[in-house]
Formats: sequence, structure tokens, C-alpha cells
Amino acid sequence: MTAALDQARRQLALYEITAPIDGTVLTATAELGQMVGASSVLFAVGNLSAPLVETDVDEVYGARMTPGLSARVAPAGSQDAMAATVTFVSPIVGPDTGGRTLRLGFETPPERLLPRGLTMSVNIVVETFDAAITAPRAAILDRDGDPYVLLDTGGVARKAPVDVRQWPAERLIVTDGLAPGDRLITNPRGVTPGARVRADPDG
Repeated sequence: MTAALDQARRQLALYEITAPIDGTVLTATAELGQMVGASSVLFAVGNLSAPLVETDVDEVYGARMTPGLSARVAPAGSQDAMAATVTFVSPIVGPDTGGRTLRLGFETPPERLLPRGLTMSVNIVVETFDAAITAPRAAILDRDGDPYVLLDTGGVARKAPVDVRQWPAERLIVTDGLAPGDRLITNPRGVTPGARVRADPDG
């Protein structure tokens, strides 16, 4: 009977599946009594102490993405941004999304546990400048053709062609056409060159 017990224990060990890594069970797809095979996914296990952020970048800007770029990420609705680094850039553009998949790792592990699937706001730093002139996107007209802005010159609206860096941001860098001290009309809707204008004292 002792031999039979040892044999039963050895057989039982053959039916035990051990995770290859330490971590937390994220999803359990197997059910008690279910028939499984070598390709069956039983559990998803992850290391929540070192989470990754995954996002897609439109193919128009994807060529600027490289591993090592710095970023700031924050849970949706939070202003507590955390430093991160791009660790992976997909070599292909997804046919369904039209973008390149990126993964980012935190430079310092988050102080609190971030649940899997949490929506994150991601800002990736692709270039830095010691000094630059920026303008609100709404102030730049005909961005896809010959971009220009309207300036307040002695109370008269004047058209000024500009060169801008096209980028998905609220403010765009103006590389030519604006100088420090120019009075930019930030809300040019309905304003035409030569129109009389005045500054809004309330901003």
C-alpha cells in the first residue's frame, strides 16, 4: 500500500502546473474540471511591481519614436505625472490601428499599485530646445497649406506667414515668422487682415 501511495503521489505531481515566474494572477480562464491541452491558457500572471505602459503612436509621428526617449505618464484624470522611458518600439505599423505600438517602463516603481488595464495619459519628449517661440494651435491659420498668423500691429490685424513644426499638441513651435514681443491674435476667428483690433483687458 505504501508503494501504491508513492505511485499515486508521483502521478498527481504530473498534473500540477507551476507558473514559471513569481507574480500576481491577472486573469483566470480555466475552470475546475475543464479538459485542457498543451496550448490551453489557464492563467495570466504578471509582475505588478514593475508595470509597463503600452500605447500606439500614429504612423505620421511614429518615425520619431526610438527606445530610450523620456516620457511623462499619469493615470487618466490625475496630474501626478511619473517619469518613464520608451523601452520598445514596434518595427511595424499595425494595419488595424495605423500606428506603431510602444511600451514604456517607469524610471521609479510607482508608489501605489496600478491595476492592469488602467488608462494612462502619455507625453513623450522627442526633442528639447533651450529657447523657442510657441503659439496656440487655434492661432495658426491654414496649417495644411501656407500657415500664417494675425498680429496686432498698432491696433490693426496684419497677416504674417509662419513656419511651424506640425505635432499633435495644443501649442506648436514656430520656427520662423514670429519674434519676441509680437502681439499675436490668439483667437483670429472672424478677424481679417486690415481689421481694427484691440486687446481684451480680461485676457
